[in-house]
This record gives sequence, C-alpha cells and structure tokens, in this order.
Amino acid sequence: MAKIKRRGRSPFPIIQICREFTKEFLERYDKQLKEQRDKARYRDKGLRHTTIKTIFGEVDYRRTVYEVQDGINEKRFVYLLDENLELDPVGLISTNMVELITEN
Repeated sequence: MAKIKRRGRSPFPIIQICREFTKEFLERYDKQLKEQRDKARYRDKGLRHTTIKTIFGEVDYRRTVYEVQDGINEKRFVYLLDENLELDPVGLISTNMVELITEN
C-alpha cells in the first residue's frame, strides 16, 4: 500500500476546498462588517492574522480590529467579526468542532 505524503496540505481535495471556502467567507463577512459599521464608534486599527480550528483543520485568515472609546479615557479593542459570529476569542474553535469534541 502506498503511503500518502503530507506537507501541510490535506491529501483530500474537498477538505482543502472547505478550508478555502471558510477563509473566503470569514474575510468577506469581515469586509462587509467594516463597510457597515458605525465609523464614529469603531475606529479601524488594521488587519490581524488569526487561526480558527474547524472540523476541516486549521483555517488561517485576517480580520479587522477596531478601537472603541467607552468613556473619557477608556479604550478597548474589538473584532466585529468575532462578536457577530459569537466566536470565543480564547482558542478560536468553531461551534461544529466543539460539538464534535463534547459528543465523544
């Protein structure tokens, strides 16, 4: 039986397609949120690289971070993408992945 060599890519093309689709979805949705945000409240501070763990493997993507003024001298930084998709900032694991882990 022939061995499948892995070099960071899945030997199964559908898995790679799912990762690319997920990345494209996340980055397009982030861009849409950026265009529709309250520009007076959310100050664009640029893109940041991150990774989310999915049932298809890890997906690398970029998302926009915003500075929010919460008071006279209080600032915080948020990712509208994370807030809208209710992504847990610690570990960034997709809901499907959490369900799969907790079922077993």
